[in-house]
Amino acid sequence: MQIGKIHLSRGLLLLSLCSPLLAGTTVLSDVDFANADWSQVIFDQTGGGTGSFAQAATGGNPDGFRRFNMNFPNTPTGGTVIVNLVSFSSTMTYTPSLSGAITQLDFGYDIRSVGGLVAGLYRPMLRQGGNIYFLLVDDALNTAWVHHSSTATSADDWSQVNAGLGKPDFSTLGGTIEFGYRVRVFLTCNAPAGCLSGSLASGLDNYQVTITTADTSGNVPEPASSALMGAAFIAATLWRTRGLASHSSR
Repeated sequence: MQIGKIHLSRGLLLLSLCSPLLAGTTVLSDVDFANADWSQVIFDQTGGGTGSFAQAATGGNPDGFRRFNMNFPNTPTGGTVIVNLVSFSSTMTYTPSLSGAITQLDFGYDIRSVGGLVAGLYRPMLRQGGNIYFLLVDDALNTAWVHHSSTATSADDWSQVNAGLGKPDFSTLGGTIEFGYRVRVFLTCNAPAGCLSGSLASGLDNYQVTITTADTSGNVPEPASSALMGAAFIAATLWRTRGLASHSSR
């Protein structure tokens, strides 16, 4: 009878291992930043400041990177110049309704000041169904390349721009999500005689999004198949157990 107990426990173990509990991961990344792959959304350009993004072939970490350029005009004492731009990638996308519900998002990128003032704040962004959402982090620039990372574990970690109340849909009903980032520069002139016009630049490199899902596509069986396989194994085990028990009693 002890043999039968051992075989039955193995059958239950197999049923547990076949159940669709393991998470899947998808990694999206860009290290070249071709201009055709990225778009730009202007949130704010106040005080005469203007900004733009473009691919830079060299000077990144280590090769090309996505460069942000800002120009600001002569500004009187106490005046402010604000540039707030968002950039989304058409190649870094994920559709929960097709590939599985999202349970966690991990972001990583390298940023640095390239020329002029060390000014600007970066944060991860996403767009879904025409709505834009942000993760409440502000990564500051340095004169050298510095890696920054952040994690979001639910849709509640995200806020809609312009004080919107919506949240992204990470469920299996959710539409396509585009990933990107924001750059915001806020300059205030404190010089008694005003401030002269100028420019600054910064860069982003090695942008990566790791998507964790509850999806178990691939070689993992569907729930019904898993249960059927486990039940069949248990039945076979019990049959063998009875045979062994009968044989041992002879």
